[in-house]
Amino acid sequence: MLTFFAGDHASGEMVYAGADITKTEQARQIIAFADYWQAATGTDPSLLVFDSQLTTYKILDELHARGITWLTLRQRGNKQLARLAALPASAWKHHTIDRAGRYRHPHLHQDTITLNGVAAPVRQIAVGNLGRDQPTLLITNGHTTPANDLFARYAEPMLIENELDAYISGFSLNALSSSVSLNVDLDTTLTVVAGNLYRLFARNLPRYQHATPDTLWRHFLDDTGTLRITPKASPPTSPCAATIPSSSTPASPTCNYPSPGGKAAPSASASHPANPDRQHQPQSDSCTENRG
Repeated sequence: MLTFFAGDHASGEMVYAGADITKTEQARQIIAFADYWQAATGTDPSLLVFDSQLTTYKILDELHARGITWLTLRQRGNKQLARLAALPASAWKHHTIDRAGRYRHPHLHQDTITLNGVAAPVRQIAVGNLGRDQPTLLITNGHTTPANDLFARYAEPMLIENELDAYISGFSLNALSSSVSLNVDLDTTLTVVAGNLYRLFARNLPRYQHATPDTLWRHFLDDTGTLRITPKASPPTSPCAATIPSSSTPASPTCNYPSPGGKAAPSASASHPANPDRQHQPQSDSCTENRG
């Protein structure tokens, strides 16, 4: 499955995905996405950022001829690495990137190169000091945007990749319920919905706002509670307590689950048909309710 995330200040953000794309169709999907963006907004995207294995140099040249600026990675060849290693220290410029996380102080070196299949000269930006032995190579047909801004822009899709990694570990996104391609889109959509629900849940949990779905599941949801049923109202004595009256009126159980701060969360009420026989039951029948 291929998924594109893109956005600019004028058009907002847009997601384009397809689950039935074959290997032979993959290279031109970046063109299909540009066409989709143009049809939706009336203009071509101002900048396309994508993985280097997605398309070919021929498609990059087609994007350039269309006036679309693109930014992607270049495979690190031995010849290129040897040339960069021979550069003096003064050839690398130190920058500070305004973003969270590590590796906010990259060393950048840029020059102009030619690529087979791309008619126009290409700008190459080598990025060092990223925790790897070899520099990362960015290539783009844009020659005016500062190099550190382009590096910061390319780093943004990594956040999406981290989110997809959380979906794989939390919801087994790489083991979908069906191998039929028609169901893959539905499974993926439901996974994204579930992930967003976890994000909303985590917003009110101190120190857990950025936790992954599997962490939230293990720490807050994968748990059990005890349901105690009594003939008359009594204070909750367990994480989940309910009162069933002996009359024919519907029962209204109330559940108080502890919040991360130790205080009880707001009560949630539900209605169930009354059972007249419950008034003959023992004072404290109990059962275990799995809330996982």
